Amino acid sequence: MKVKYIPTYTAESVFEIAPAFLVSKGYKAIFIDLDNTLDNCRDSEPAPRVGELLTSLKRAGLTPYITSNNSGRRVKKYAKGLDVVYTYRLMKPFKRRFEKFITSQNLNKNDIVIVGDQIYTDIEVASKLHIDSILTTPIRKGDQIFTIINRKRDTKARKILESENKLRDWREVWQEQKD
Repeated sequence: MKVKYIPTYTAESVFEIAPAFLVSKGYKAIFIDLDNTLDNCRDSEPAPRVGELLTSLKRAGLTPYITSNNSGRRVKKYAKGLDVVYTYRLMKPFKRRFEKFITSQNLNKNDIVIVGDQIYTDIEVASKLHIDSILTTPIRKGDQIFTIINRKRDTKARKILESENKLRDWREVWQEQKD
């Protein structure tokens, strides 16, 4: 199996990524996948650490966006009160809706990084759009039914990319920048 979609960076979690690192890379906007990246796919309300993360990103001069393939009902309910722009039913890995959203926000693709927990949705759409990406470990082991097949492919792809030394942890890259 050849893995076509390779993340720019990896991180254990979106919560560990230093906003200063993102700023140093020239990003102005961070698109964060909701389910199993930002929060548990079963949670209808954000954990306190989500609000803290969004605040720290904003303080660093970044604009966070919540992105999701999930329904508007789920995403709207989750994002209520977070003071963040969000979008839903993106149909990742297809790029059409994502491109429309980027255009609607008047963003330059070079200023964006996409953070997500799946190679065959988040990283694939980032690759198709020529946008940098950060692959995280899923927050929760269990998935919604339609994600289970993708997750099996994802697990296999991660192992292949790791064996080929194609996964670059953001901390290593940041340390290299500092040296």
